[in-house]
Amino acid sequence: MKTRHLLPALLCALALCAPSVHAADYPSGPVVIISPYAPGDSVDNTARIFADRLGRELGTSVIVQNVTGGSGIIGMKNALKAAPDGQTLVMAVAGALINAPLLNSPGFTSKDFTPLAKLTELPFAIAVKSDSPFKTLDDLAAAARTRTLKFSTPGASSTQRMVISEFAAKNGFKSMRHIAGQGGSDTVTKLLTGEVDMAFTAVSVFYPLVKGGKLRLLAVGTDDRLPYLPDQPTFKEQGFAMPETLWFGIAVRNGVPAETLDVLNGAINKICSGTEMKEALDKFKISLSYLGPEEFGMLIENTVVRREAMMKELGLIK
Repeated sequence: MKTRHLLPALLCALALCAPSVHAADYPSGPVVIISPYAPGDSVDNTARIFADRLGRELGTSVIVQNVTGGSGIIGMKNALKAAPDGQTLVMAVAGALINAPLLNSPGFTSKDFTPLAKLTELPFAIAVKSDSPFKTLDDLAAAARTRTLKFSTPGASSTQRMVISEFAAKNGFKSMRHIAGQGGSDTVTKLLTGEVDMAFTAVSVFYPLVKGGKLRLLAVGTDDRLPYLPDQPTFKEQGFAMPETLWFGIAVRNGVPAETLDVLNGAINKICSGTEMKEALDKFKISLSYLGPEEFGMLIENTVVRREAMMKELGLIK
């Protein structure tokens, strides 16, 4: 009789202890963060700064794996094929997570991934070569209303392409010709070689070449001039609107156990609450902009709705 009474209590105690045992087993080895874009741009810099701190927080090595191709689609598919154990994370960038599924139907949507956190945010900018005939945004706009200009962004389905296409349509530009780069660095290369008339991506990508005198920013997407680029004008001061910024986050494929997600979310919150990651990002002119899993999930959902409406308006999808 005593054994029969003790057995249910023992089973109950084991059940209560199970989540903590599973959580204690995570991570079971090195963690991989897939970056769907090429090394050397703002996504890659964010991923590597974050990976270093996540590794220390989890007590394991965290490796950034650049899996490029298909405007981020290949990297996202690789993340989706990973085991649902939290050992493989992916950089959540709107271009690959949201835009590519809307444009290309690659076999996944944003709903196949569990958002962990928004990490960073960057203002957009339009850049031209320092010897470009376009000295101001008004100069470029006047030309774009009369002839077809060529422009580069980090990818065919990148947020940059969507935003600048919307900007062009709202300001009466003729249909511009898009030449997609493979990430931010290649976007700049296409501008420097004269393949395009202008480039559109995050300020942080342009910053070194602006300081070096090789590029000029026609407009920056901030309310006030940036303190580290005081000579570069904003869209706002020139009478143009640029309502969006570029954000990067971290996600994982669906199906990861709740206790593992709790470990990850706790570690990420601790990293983003301190000053060390912010200071490291500041060196690359990238702003820490943390949102937890619920708020980040809402941002993704709202962006899907907005982006789909914009693509239909631009005639990119039906």
